[in-house]
Amino acid sequence: MINETGHLKVSFSSFATSKPPVDRWIAWHYRNLDRAFVTLACERGDDGSETWTCLDSSLTRVNTVLYEAFKKGALYESEIGVRLVRGQKMNAERYLRFVDSIPEQDASKLSTRVLAVAKFPPGSMNAVRVYDQHTWDHSQSVITESTSGITVEIPLSSAEALAFVEVACDRVSIRVQRSSTSISDETKAHSQLQETADMFE
Repeated sequence: MINETGHLKVSFSSFATSKPPVDRWIAWHYRNLDRAFVTLACERGDDGSETWTCLDSSLTRVNTVLYEAFKKGALYESEIGVRLVRGQKMNAERYLRFVDSIPEQDASKLSTRVLAVAKFPPGSMNAVRVYDQHTWDHSQSVITESTSGITVEIPLSSAEALAFVEVACDRVSIRVQRSSTSISDETKAHSQLQETADMFE
């Protein structure tokens, strides 16, 4: 059984005003940030452990679980009753309405850090650093190289970071890094979402 205990929908539209690079392909991704978002759920398992999962995203490279596959994914799990929202059962239609109702929060104003985690094959550091003569800004990234490959953790805190995800990466997962301040700030939002969830009973 999965119980969603918290939710976060992050909008990256404020990054759309960032100055795009000269490279036209990368610049195209900058111009489309006005509708970029990720919707996340904090999932509590039967053992009490909690993990953040990306339900939905406009970013094409991000792994999401809302419509994962036939008879698989969050929507299907809600329909058959193995996925709850704050302890409440919802059928697929009500669950989808609830997910759509999660209020957006501006990425530039979040105290929570949202990171993309991408994996590259061994020996592909050049693909991590450069694309078509454009050198990516990895000043905030954590890059780990081993014999099994390269892992890049990049905060989604700029247009450059989102362009990297869309252009340079194959598939990425989303990780949430919360501070004590962000946990406090989210408490109010969570109580408001509880009221919203109650509306779908």
